[in-house]
Parts: sequence; structure tokens; C-alpha cells
Amino acid sequence: MQGKILIVDDLPDLRATIRGILQDAGHITQTVATQEEALEAIRTERFHVAILDVRLDETDEENREGLALMHKIGDLDPTIAVIILTGHADVGMVQDALQPGPNGVRAAFGFLQKNELEKLTDTIESALKNYVGISGNLDIDDPELVFPKIAQQIRFKDLAKPDTSILLDELQELVAKLLPRCKKIQVKMINQGFSGAAVIAVIPWYRTNGKGQMLIAKLGELPQIELERKNYSEYVEGMIGGHRLPKTISVARTRLLGGILYTYAGMEKVQDFGDYCRAARIEEILSTLENLFWNTCEPWAAQTGQLILNQNLRIVFMKHLRLTDEKLGLVLERLIGKNKSFIRKGEDHIALASNPTEVFVNPVKFALDTELRADCYDRIIHGDLYGNNILVDHHNETWLIDFERTGPGLALQDFVSLDNYVRMSLYENIDLQTWLKWERLSMVDLPEFPPESQSISKPFHISQKIRDLASQTHYYDRKIYLTGLLFNALRTATLLGLSIYTRNHALLSACLISEELAKESNHVKNLNCR
Repeated sequence: MQGKILIVDDLPDLRATIRGILQDAGHITQTVATQEEALEAIRTERFHVAILDVRLDETDEENREGLALMHKIGDLDPTIAVIILTGHADVGMVQDALQPGPNGVRAAFGFLQKNELEKLTDTIESALKNYVGISGNLDIDDPELVFPKIAQQIRFKDLAKPDTSILLDELQELVAKLLPRCKKIQVKMINQGFSGAAVIAVIPWYRTNGKGQMLIAKLGELPQIELERKNYSEYVEGMIGGHRLPKTISVARTRLLGGILYTYAGMEKVQDFGDYCRAARIEEILSTLENLFWNTCEPWAAQTGQLILNQNLRIVFMKHLRLTDEKLGLVLERLIGKNKSFIRKGEDHIALASNPTEVFVNPVKFALDTELRADCYDRIIHGDLYGNNILVDHHNETWLIDFERTGPGLALQDFVSLDNYVRMSLYENIDLQTWLKWERLSMVDLPEFPPESQSISKPFHISQKIRDLASQTHYYDRKIYLTGLLFNALRTATLLGLSIYTRNHALLSACLISEELAKESNHVKNLNCR
């Protein structure tokens, strides 16, 4: 297997000797002479192994910079296997330095004396296999250019985005770590969220067993994947009574990225829920929704839950959807004004630019200034149940993916999230006046949709089915449901990755939902305060 090796030694002759040995073995190498050069190289490039001389200044017998560098590399990138080179006189000191720390992990993979360089190649191979986690060259069949797309679109919350070429190398290494027994894989994108994290389908070919069953991998920024792993372990793994939930096969990381590999027993020939709804007949879709909520979601969470009295719904939904006052304010700035589809009508109202006489409640001001409270049922929810996180197989069975937001939350949120998704995503571009007509119809408890084209009516029929299923639960409350729709619609309006058509539709939907909530004057009291 080929690794990328950093060689750190102050002696040019020794650097050249080690470099020659490793290049002859097929590895990629880079050499530096100082601790500072080594740290700069690691910050800008990806390495699998670092070979460090204990003394980085041979003129100073007390020099131990190599050991200091070992710990700095561990802090900067713990996935690098460190191999210490030492002279005979330093062996005891190095052995003491390599004792496991409080976390039980050694600071270095191992050490070699400088007169043992004939063992270097085997030591590198062992480090790559047993520490780094790659055991052979993996042939990746990527006809859709999945990895370049992920590398281009992934975002980092607290770091400057590295060069795309570095991310592409890390993605390829990551899947090699997730699938160490494979000689070849074929990958296909299932979805890539707004964070850039991606869910992909993987068809593996094993070195000994040939072609295997399709697997699902989630790849993304390391903290995201660590959170998903935590939530999966706590809320999904070992759950009794649920159906169509995955099991984890492996978890891996590089310096910047993380990945989880899932297996779904019996799953094959899947598509995400959005693609399924665009192709399937409405009767099939309505049956699949029952399967989704009653057979996949409900048993999973039915064992958990509690009633929480007098919850502030604005706080609850904004926290779950990661909304802030500032983000909501940007909705008004970006979608309302000159040369836009909406215009202001004072502070409390807005109107369609194409029909200024039809005035609506300003949904952002309503959402921020209106106290919306209710007794709510909390339980374990998926937390991000929209079309790309639901897979449908050729038997119309449903499967869940992506558990980054899984955990305790308002029981109705999963219904609300999917309802919002189908109305905002599953339609051809239609004008706002037509959208307004259909949205008004959807606010009626038992709407009778006119016999227009299926591309327009289908999402609203699906939406009504979701609301019907939600109303059959013991925790259904119309005010909570509408409030959830309001904040989910406003969140959609903030997402710049969506088209301007979708964001305008989301804002118009929020207008109508705000008016519905305002009608319930005996339940919703405007306090003009927080």
C-alpha cells in the first residue's frame, strides 16, 4: 500500500537515505529539517506517517525537539502515525516517553534505532495498516464525480476551508479506512446537505468474497460526524421495535473529515423520497407515508416521551432549526423590497409586488414578537426528516439515514419537517399567485383540490396525508403544528442554496400560516415582547 510520509531530520544525508528507502518501496515522501518546517507541512498537506529524529540539532546532546514535535503532531492531527528514530544512547528515554498517556494512547506508533533502517519499510507497512487504517490500494469507481462534488461543496464551521485537492485526498483515504477489506468500490451520491456533508451509496467488491450488498456512508466535517456517531449510539443503536434502521459497520476519520458506514439489512435499489415522489403514483405515495410513520418512525420513538407544560414554541423551534433573530431579519432584507417579489406595507405587513392590494401579516415580525405557547409532547425524533434523509426501496419500504439531529424534541417536528419539504420541493416552477391559491386551500382541514396538473396538486395531496397522519397521534395539536410549519418555512426562506422561487414560496407560506395562527386569538396572545 502507498502512504505519504513526512521525514524530519536535521542531517541531509540521513534524510536522503530514508527518502530513498521509502520511495523504492512505492511511498510518497517529503523531507524537512526543523520542527517549524514539519508543523507547517502538516498544516498544509495530508500525511499518513511522520518519521522524527529525537534530536533535531545533532550538535546539542540535550536536544529533544523530536519528542516535543511528536506531541504537537498528536495535537494537530492524531491520525498521523509517528515513528521515532533514535541513537542507542536515547533508547531508554524514548521508551519512557512512549508510555501510554491518561487516555491509554501512546504518543507514537513506535521507534527504531538508526542502525535498524532495514526494518523501516515493514514498520511503515504496519503503521499504515494498524494505526492509520489503510491496508491496500482501493479502486474507486466514481462516474458521477461524487468525491469532487463533496470536496467542492463541503463547509467548515470553525476552520478556513482547505484546498479542494487536500479534501479530495482525505475523502479517498476516508473511504479506504471505512472499507479496509475492499479492493474496489462504486459510489453514487444520495444527498448532500447545506453543510456539505454527504450521504453516498457504496457498492463494495471484497478481496475474498467478491461483490457485496450496497452500503450507505455519511462523509463530512469531523465534528458533524462525531455528533452523528454520538446520537446514533445514544438514540438509534440497539433500539427495539423499530424497522428499517441501520447498523454501523465502521467509523473512521482523517485530520479534517469523518465518516460512518451503515448497513441496512435487505435494502437494495433505493432512491430518496423526493425522487420517489416525483415518479410514483399518488396512491403509492400515500401508502408509503403510512409505512414511514407507523412502521419506521413511530415504533422507534414510541418508547420515549414526556409532556412538558407551557413551552415557548418560538424558542423550541428556533433552537432546533438553528435559527437566530439575525437570520430571520435577513429574510426581509433579501426577499422584500425594490425589484423583488414582495414589498413592505408598513412594519407589520407585506404584499406581493404583482398584487399590492393583497396584504399579509409580516411573518418574520409575527414570529419574533408573538408569544406562542403550548403544552408539548417531547420524545426521540429523527430531527431532520426531509426527502433526502428518507430512502424508499423497490418494495416501497422506507429507511432512515442521517442522524446528526436525532434526539429529544417536539414530537410533531418530523411530520412538520416533511410536510414543509414536499410543499417547497416537489413542484415545477409555478407563479406566486397560483401557489397562493393552493396554499390557502391547504389551510382548510378537509380541502377539495381542483383537478389541475398532477405536478401542482401532488405535493399538496402528500402534505394533507402527512397532516392527517399527524392528527391521528395522541400528541397532535393544531397550534403546535402550524407554529412548526411557520418556523420551518422561515428557515427555508433563509437558505441561499435554494432557488429564489423556493424561498419566495416559503415566505408566502409563512405569511398565510401567520394569519392562521393570528386567527386563534383565544390561544395566541400578541405581547410584543420576548
